[in-house]
Amino acid sequence: AVSALHTISMAMGDTWQVFARELRGWGAETCGLFGSLSGIGHTATALLARRSVRRLGARGHTMVATAGSAVTELALGLGSTSVAFGMLPINWVGRTQGMAVTARIT
Repeated sequence: AVSALHTISMAMGDTWQVFARELRGWGAETCGLFGSLSGIGHTATALLARRSVRRLGARGHTMVATAGSAVTELALGLGSTSVAFGMLPINWVGRTQGMAVTARIT
């Protein structure tokens, strides 16, 4: 069940840039800022994920992260630029959903 939760998220890779330009009219500067903040935040959140896994357990952490990922995908698909940037902290948590599963397998 935990592995199934890990695969729910839609991993779009770099195609979000195409959608950002089409849906929001973002230029290279805004795409770069969003990508940079996303990467920096994910790195910081990944370093703190161990505490979350200890507190919530592997299943609990994965469920919280998957919910964050789902909410982020919905907001990024429907929201404005301010919503997209406001959802970055939730996106950071969502991107750690595979960590507990990977740690449990290895």
